[in-house]
Amino acid sequence: MVGLPDDEFSHRVHAIIVWREDCDEDVPARHVAEHWVGNKVPYSVERVDVSLRNEAGNVRRSAVPVERIVAQNR
Repeated sequence: MVGLPDDEFSHRVHAIIVWREDCDEDVPARHVAEHWVGNKVPYSVERVDVSLRNEAGNVRRSAVPVERIVAQNR
């Protein structure tokens, strides 16, 4: 989960899911419905095929929003 800029709310929650080939299409939505409270549901969801982790195994949180902002402005 990362925060992307939003004109109305300053930031909005954006979920990035690393998609596995053996995962059904409805799994993320079903998981959110079963485990998350309504105000915690992300505003948008993006599926990716590559890992968002660096060589040390840490999620590159600081780089992720920048990449998404650039993609939004194209």
